[in-house]
Amino acid sequence: MVDDNPLPGQTDKSQRPLLLSWTKRAGFSLIALVLLAAVFIAVGEMTGWFFLSGYAEKTLSNIFAREVSLHTTKGQSSGLRIHLFPAPSVDVESMRVSGPVWRTERDTLVAEGMHLEISYGELWRLWQERSNPDSQPVRIKQLAAQRLDADLVRLKDGKATWMLGKKSSQSKSERNIPTFPRFDELLLVDGRINVHDAANELEAQINIRLSESATQKISNQSDNSVTGLKASAKGSYKNQALSVELATIGILPWVDNFQGKEGGQDGIPLNIDGSIGNSSLVFDGRVGSAIRLEPLQGRFSVSGPSLATVGKIFGVVLPSTNRFKLKGELKREGEKWDAEVSDARVGRSILQGTFLFDKSGKVPSLRGEVKSQELVLADLLPAIGGKTGNQESEKKAKQAGRILPDREFDLPSLNRMNADVQMSVAIFHLGQYFSQPLRPLNVHIKLTNGVLSLSDINAKTPQGRLQGFMSLDGNGKQAQWKADLALEETRLEHWLNLDKNEKSEPLISGAASAFAKFEGQGRSTADILATLDGSLKLIIAGGKISRLTVAKAGLNIAKIVAIYFGQGDAPIEVGCAASDWRAHEGIFDLTPTVIDTPDAAVVGTGIINFAQEQMDVGISVAPRKVSLVSLRTPVQFQGSFADPALSIDLGPIAGRVAVAGGLAALNPFAALLAFIDPGSKDTAEQLGQVCRDLSSRKELKRRAMENPQPAKKSTTRKNQKN
Repeated sequence: MVDDNPLPGQTDKSQRPLLLSWTKRAGFSLIALVLLAAVFIAVGEMTGWFFLSGYAEKTLSNIFAREVSLHTTKGQSSGLRIHLFPAPSVDVESMRVSGPVWRTERDTLVAEGMHLEISYGELWRLWQERSNPDSQPVRIKQLAAQRLDADLVRLKDGKATWMLGKKSSQSKSERNIPTFPRFDELLLVDGRINVHDAANELEAQINIRLSESATQKISNQSDNSVTGLKASAKGSYKNQALSVELATIGILPWVDNFQGKEGGQDGIPLNIDGSIGNSSLVFDGRVGSAIRLEPLQGRFSVSGPSLATVGKIFGVVLPSTNRFKLKGELKREGEKWDAEVSDARVGRSILQGTFLFDKSGKVPSLRGEVKSQELVLADLLPAIGGKTGNQESEKKAKQAGRILPDREFDLPSLNRMNADVQMSVAIFHLGQYFSQPLRPLNVHIKLTNGVLSLSDINAKTPQGRLQGFMSLDGNGKQAQWKADLALEETRLEHWLNLDKNEKSEPLISGAASAFAKFEGQGRSTADILATLDGSLKLIIAGGKISRLTVAKAGLNIAKIVAIYFGQGDAPIEVGCAASDWRAHEGIFDLTPTVIDTPDAAVVGTGIINFAQEQMDVGISVAPRKVSLVSLRTPVQFQGSFADPALSIDLGPIAGRVAVAGGLAALNPFAALLAFIDPGSKDTAEQLGQVCRDLSSRKELKRRAMENPQPAKKSTTRKNQKN
């Protein structure tokens, strides 16, 4: 008897045909699915998966939070073409990204002829690292575009057209650090970018051409046909014309962690040639990361109408000057900029210097050392509101009777950075009224928390010295200015351009010492002078003065005739010369000012009003001897600073003429008696004693330390304007 029951693990013979039939059907189905998938993929590859265009538009629109359209150059839909072999790639005939709701009149991005390619290996890596926040950015094998138009606009409130996508939860500092894909090859045939940045007052039209690969060699080739990046921009920056030409090997280092190394030099070549207004910049060097502009090293050349103008562009507080040109080397590591200026020309001045500008702190700081072979004061006058070359404004000021600089200081700029600069000048030219310069001049310039100070001023004058300090506090609505200066034993005949007699002897000579201590406030040099309080003490020791000058001051006709036709002009010893000027609310009281000589004592009186730019100064003479013919009367200087007038007091002369007329009625020769001057010996002696009291060096220093006394109540410049 045969058992028909199958053993364990065996299949019933009656079920085998059914199982074979099911297996065949499954195999045929799988083959059919594979064939169907192959056909589907083949059709997709041949058609470029055009039916995914709508899905791609929707996905990109959601990502960018803007309307994104993919179409042909003729405006038809299905402008998207995708290929999976031999590597995933995307081609778009035309892509448009609309502008934000506040700028709907223009698309933010329009690109034509786009091609993007990525490897399967990169896609697999991205899939494996999809949950890793520290994963490397995607690496794209090739990105190309025939044409690209971008509209980059930022409003004053910070809104910008390039802010795509939904609001990020990242902090502001994190959002400012862009993460770019890596590229093996980039190509842009024609790029145009419109830039309007209201926050930085920038308007520009930028043209770009780009062709490069990550494997190309880094070199300084200048042939226009080689691969690389060339960009040009024209427009305006801070209401000044802007023009920039940029050339480098490409843009990959801008968006990659790429750093080329060849010939022992790090970074990529970078050439910039640009201008803003009347200022120009040329840079030729290398940069490691062009998006951060660091590390950076190269040679530069900058020129412009004023250092202050260029300083505003780069965020550095620099003084107003005459036209300048400078060149040197520039380095940057992080937030620190090193500049070595090998040759700087400011007007006629010649300077060199080394500087370190550090922006890492809460307040940027500048440290450095400046050396000058020759420095001309006139080139620095614009820093205090002096002549800037604007002849029209200077002509109007003179017509209004004003010559003091009234251009307002830029006080807020004093708080934009701190500075500590040591300056040494071999020759410092003071101007046409000085025959010799200061040589040398050393000064320590500091800018700390809005206070600009010039301390440790130390200059060599002819056989003397100039020392002291000055400061300008710009923290208030009006600047607070202070000065404390001392001039010691400087020979006037060697320092000043003085008139000379027929023997080429100076009209006055001697060793001058002076102590000046002043305070003032205002928003311009003119305002500060109009509010000056302080004192100026001056003595001249071992001096001489032209005898003819003293005779002319006293209108001593007999002496003048004798000098011209007989004695000749010979200098006479000055026994004493001193002054003690006091200033209050911009008015200088010149009393007393005395020059004591064996012939006479000369005294100056009157006021100089800086608030109204007016003067009323008189010079009179007290002769020690009798003069046979004299018209002695005070000589006066009156009027505005811009147009002063010289005159004489006719009262004493009229009195002499009246007496002469009466005597002439008795005897014509008796009329001459009216013009005989018996002198004022007692007055001269009194003035001489006043002068000797003032000229005591100890007394002079004591007076210089006193608080200034009011000269006269005046109308300040501010009230005058009102």
